[in-house]
Amino acid sequence: MNVELNPIWSGYTKEGLAIKEADAQFYNIHEEPFSVYGLWNPSVDYRRMPDDAATKVSPGVADKSVSPAGGRIRFATDSPYIGIRVKFRYSVVGSPHITRLAATGFDLYGEENGKMEFLTCYYPALDGFDGYEGLCRVENPIMRDYMLHFPMGNEVYDVEICLQKGSHMQKAKPYRYEKPIAFYGSSITHGCGATRPGMIYPNIVSRELDADVLCLGFSGQAKGEVAMAEYIGGLDMSAFVLDYDANASSAEYLSKTHYPFYEAVRKLQPDLPILMVTYPSLKMRESMTARRDVIMETYLTARKAGDKHVYFIDGYTLFNGPNRRDCTVDGSHPSDLGYLRMATVIGGVLKEIL
Repeated sequence: MNVELNPIWSGYTKEGLAIKEADAQFYNIHEEPFSVYGLWNPSVDYRRMPDDAATKVSPGVADKSVSPAGGRIRFATDSPYIGIRVKFRYSVVGSPHITRLAATGFDLYGEENGKMEFLTCYYPALDGFDGYEGLCRVENPIMRDYMLHFPMGNEVYDVEICLQKGSHMQKAKPYRYEKPIAFYGSSITHGCGATRPGMIYPNIVSRELDADVLCLGFSGQAKGEVAMAEYIGGLDMSAFVLDYDANASSAEYLSKTHYPFYEAVRKLQPDLPILMVTYPSLKMRESMTARRDVIMETYLTARKAGDKHVYFIDGYTLFNGPNRRDCTVDGSHPSDLGYLRMATVIGGVLKEIL
């Protein structure tokens, strides 16, 4: 599939609007044929958890839950161009290992040979933060499925899709696995270090398995709180990935919270597949080994108690392969290569489970 990205991006407060096609028509993503996935209640806003549930966990989770990491818009069209208009409630990159593209951008994917392939990204000019428009032209505009990944950083409050007036639209094909896989974890699960939204590992798993996903990664804030376990245990999901090791302050803290977290989820969902993942470290220091042993103990205790729906991945194996050291941006947060390898291993186990 050949695409051409319009080289004009502009914030509303500077140069005006970027999409100037006379036959352009904007559509509200809350209406058919658009479907929004991975967010709590997109008809209300684009947060990942209801505010009352997030606040019950902690103020930090409430703050991070407004970012729409893992959110997706799906639809099908034969329009010769796909445009986007987006507005932010606030826009902050906030950390040296989070790119502006990952924090504010939308990734566009299109179906090719039965698989979603990357086409382009939309993001604001350097001087435009409150919102922007962008346009992607498509050669050979036949009817095909498209998907947009929401940014993983900034709070979005309005999104519209722009298509050529008179073009055909319909709903995208449903996911093979419509009941979502839920991922709970640290900034690694949230996607910090990925260059763009489509490269966070839950999103890669979603595309590879053709599965809906729910990304509950909270940078610096996922600490295994019981209130979060109870919230997650109430979700309707096909599998659960428990991956908050990196936010635990110590192996001792992890020891106090990890099994109770698993136990709280299991009490609410006796047959739910639960995949436990340890910190994806480049080098196994003594502290990392101690943390891994805590999670292994949760897994073994659950198995000994008769739980046949628990699984374990040693995070040290996630980056195996050539150029292992290039799998992070700072020794901790994965690079795109690191996220791809995480998705390959974790997605492989989830594929067997599902």
